[in-house]
Amino acid sequence: MIKNLRSIIAVAFMTVCASVSAQSTFDFDALYESKVNNKGIFYLGDPKKPKEITVTSTVDDVTLSFIAGNCSSAPQYIKYDENATKATGCVALYGGKPGKDIAAEGSQMKFVKANGNMKEIIFEANKVAGNGIFTASTGELKMDKKTRNYTWTGDASEVTFTIGKKDLAKTSALNFNGVIVNTTITGITNITAEKAQNGVRYNLAGQRVSKDFKGVVIENGKKMIVK
Repeated sequence: MIKNLRSIIAVAFMTVCASVSAQSTFDFDALYESKVNNKGIFYLGDPKKPKEITVTSTVDDVTLSFIAGNCSSAPQYIKYDENATKATGCVALYGGKPGKDIAAEGSQMKFVKANGNMKEIIFEANKVAGNGIFTASTGELKMDKKTRNYTWTGDASEVTFTIGKKDLAKTSALNFNGVIVNTTITGITNITAEKAQNGVRYNLAGQRVSKDFKGVVIENGKKMIVK
């Protein structure tokens, strides 16, 4: 019994040690700053091909892709300018084109993890956060009213986020400085422990002994003295 108990404790310890919190950070400045055009913009989607993915970025084993969708402007990275009062150093996602006859859904961000599932995704809002309706294809998405950050929680290897409009007659945009993807990776799975056998005796050190052993033994989970 002691031997089995030790095995179970060792297995549990190894499992905890093998489970680590993995974090993949998409720093938009680092990813796109060097790619901007002479207007300080790097387009991440093509409005002429709204259903096609035109830009993908991979950090660790998580891939982020952009889809233009029915947007008023293609999703874009806007070059950082510390003196600007408008949104800069961020990715801007735009909602549908103005007009009540146009669908509200706009640009999308799609995350795909190659190994395991994502548990949490944090969207860090720019100081000029923008406005719009942000939705997720699965899981739960909440906005912090103070920071304007969005946090998604769920359990999925793939999730798509879409910006929509609060007012069909107006444009909308959301601006993010970066995204953090959190997940838990378990390195040990399908652990089994040896079950105790009836009629088998162990000494206090957890070693199996014969029926002829004299002294304190453990058999069937009970301690007894054999003389």
